[in-house]
Amino acid sequence: MTFSLPIQNPRGKKKISIQNLSTGTPATKDSIYDLGSISKTFAALLMGKLFTEQKLRLWDPLDDFLPDDLGLRDEDGTPIQVQ
Repeated sequence: MTFSLPIQNPRGKKKISIQNLSTGTPATKDSIYDLGSISKTFAALLMGKLFTEQKLRLWDPLDDFLPDDLGLRDEDGTPIQVQ
């Protein structure tokens, strides 16, 4: 598991990044971070913000927000909606 943690010390912030907890190997710019389920939370927050700004409606098709070549459709060919 890779993680980065900002630590506040009396002289300012120090960033601690660890690639491997067992060995203490430091993370690098090429380290891969596991996002897990946190991305769902961020997506929900962003969708809520867009909804309150009236830039997103629950019945909008997802195709409106994704690249053209994805073509997200239900089994019967109906566009998948945000809701």
